[in-house]
Amino acid sequence: MSKSLSRHRKMKRERDERLAVYLTRLLTVDPKRFFVEWQKRERSWVEQIHHRGRSLQKKSKREDSHTRIFAIYDQADSFLSSHPEINQLVGTSTRDLLRTECQKAFAKAIDPRLAKLVSRMKLR
Repeated sequence: MSKSLSRHRKMKRERDERLAVYLTRLLTVDPKRFFVEWQKRERSWVEQIHHRGRSLQKKSKREDSHTRIFAIYDQADSFLSSHPEINQLVGTSTRDLLRTECQKAFAKAIDPRLAKLVSRMKLR
């Protein structure tokens, strides 16, 4: 593994830890602000999912482009799993939202008609 890649991963880990400390502190001090900050995080994840879905739709040359959509869900899941106090409060709803968005983005990239089907199934 190259030095820059390991440094990048270390910086990401540190950034995630700072975010977790900040969110945990907000959770105890100002719960309303915690939810505002958490919604920002969710929107960011959803935007990344949609961006990766559009790149897959453009017939990306990367072989792993279909799994890159679900990598966002995996990152969020690992973040929630490693922080039980946050997971207890917003874990289920966040996972449901991200899972649905991943399915819709993937379905839309493959065939837009599938995205409508996935949306209808979610409504039931």
